[in-house]
Amino acid sequence: MRTNKKSLKRRTGALTVEMAMVLPVILVFFFGLWEWSRVEMIRQVSETAAFESARLGTLPGATATDMETHATNILGMYLISAPEITATVDDVDSRVLIEVPFDQNTWISSRIFAGKSAVSEMQIKK
Repeated sequence: MRTNKKSLKRRTGALTVEMAMVLPVILVFFFGLWEWSRVEMIRQVSETAAFESARLGTLPGATATDMETHATNILGMYLISAPEITATVDDVDSRVLIEVPFDQNTWISSRIFAGKSAVSEMQIKK
């Protein structure tokens, strides 16, 4: 099939127009997935931190301060900031409650997660 130069000149702006229409949709989708992945990671890490800290509380001589420090260290490894951690230890069980606000921990400013937080609670009997 032969193409002449005249038909190629008429299509030079088509790619630019198509890209201008499709690129914003692709970027919104990509950054939405990125933000959703971060939120799910925060939820999973807070669950893990609650479990590991409650498990630490079952050891002899463990204190609530030790549990809170351990949970803060785990969350800090994943750049999760401003968690509210409440830990209790007694003769029967150890309990940890972690609340991580999404406002301070999402990478893209998102109205979907504004004012919401991940709450993880773990109780382990001795």
